[in-house]
Parts: sequence; structure tokens; C-alpha cells
Amino acid sequence: MALNGWKLNAGQTELQAQFGGAERIALDATGLSFHGAAPAAQSAHITNVSSTDSGTGGDDATFVTAINAIIAVLEAHGLTATS
Repeated sequence: MALNGWKLNAGQTELQAQFGGAERIALDATGLSFHGAAPAAQSAHITNVSSTDSGTGGDDATFVTAINAIIAVLEAHGLTATS
């Protein structure tokens, strides 16, 4: 697949890379996106999780929260489809 070129929209401050006629990468003052998603700002820090957060006396909800935060970041930047 060949790069069709970079496109700077007139009157806007968004830079796009298009492949095969479709937007694949976009960059503007807000942030970066992929596959036609709107550029998103940098996501918040995802809480660190350790092996002591689960198991005997641990809290599996900590892992679920972290995994859901990772999924939200991937979706926001267009790296995976939204659910």
C-alpha cells in the first residue's frame, strides 16, 4: 500500500496521512489518532498494578480497572475498534 501523501486541510491545523484513499494517521493541536478516529489528547496515567494486587486477600477489581483503562486508550486513539 503506497502513501497517497500528507494533507494539510485548508483553514485547519490537522495533518493527515492517507493510504489507499483512507485517512490512517491524523495529527492536530489536540493529539494523534489512527484509522479515521478523531485526534485525542494524551490519556491519563493508568494505575500501576503488581502481582500482590490479586490472589489471597487481593482485589481482582484492580486488574479489571487497569485493563479497561488500557482498552479505553486504545479505542480513543483509533488503535482498536470501539465496543
